Amino acid sequence: AVVSTQSGHYGRDPNGKTYLKIGHVVYPKLDENKLGKVLTTLEEVQEWYCQKDYPKARKYFKTHFESLYPGVNPLSEELDFCVMAMTTSGKQLIGFVEENLMVAGGGNGKSAKFGLEIGSICADSIVKGEWVCDHLDPDDFRVRYSKELSA
Repeated sequence: AVVSTQSGHYGRDPNGKTYLKIGHVVYPKLDENKLGKVLTTLEEVQEWYCQKDYPKARKYFKTHFESLYPGVNPLSEELDFCVMAMTTSGKQLIGFVEENLMVAGGGNGKSAKFGLEIGSICADSIVKGEWVCDHLDPDDFRVRYSKELSA
């Protein structure tokens, strides 16, 4: 079970251990702590995921945790790395790229909470062979190729 609050996500595993996940959403223009990095090449992404530690982020999250939960001493801590794919529209990309093949990507740091619904839209659309979400305009989420954007 996972419970989300403004200060983090709480989860309990099958062994009864409780976890608190604290994340940092990085929008380059709003990243006052300068924790984020803009990655533009495959090599930069690989290096980001393969690093062992990020002391600046570890210090930030430890301080943040202590301010939220004074006096709580975690038994352990773990730092992990992720990336966000940003789109020019700020919306996810969800659409057919060919018959029976849809793409869902470009989450802009917001897609995890909508993952089940995005998956349902894709699965139902593939089964029906067309966009099935009547209350959302498919053109708002249409996959656009770089040559289209530069034209």
